[in-house]
Amino acid sequence: MNESAQKGFTLVELLVVLGVIGILTGIAIPTYHGYQKSMSRSKINLHFKDAVHFTKNTFAKNDTDLALGRRASRPANAAEWLALYLAGGGKAPGGGPAYVAGNTGEATGAIGVDSNEDGSVVVLYRPAYDDMTLITATVDAVSVLMSDS
Repeated sequence: MNESAQKGFTLVELLVVLGVIGILTGIAIPTYHGYQKSMSRSKINLHFKDAVHFTKNTFAKNDTDLALGRRASRPANAAEWLALYLAGGGKAPGGGPAYVAGNTGEATGAIGVDSNEDGSVVVLYRPAYDDMTLITATVDAVSVLMSDS
């Protein structure tokens, strides 16, 4: 009896397994990159909408405080607005903080923040990140006051 027991896999079996793994990888990697891109766009849009909503609420709170005879609670300049946004945390899709001064967030996907000298008008920039287009939102204390009545 010259029969030897087969131990292990043949070269053909290993090559078939490697081929199947290669095909699955070829399908999975592009799909994964698509999910990452979609997640980045969603994150930027969420930060932008949150900042617009937060700004309107801050102006409304300030108007309420003034109507009740309290001290004004609105940030006085762009740096103070930026500090308020950054206090909420969050990261830009490309790394770094979710909010930056001015319109300089294209590289990382950070939302740009600017305001006039007294902080009564805030301009927010949704960056032209990846294949998105630049969008600006201008929020001012007067329009928030008018929209509440």
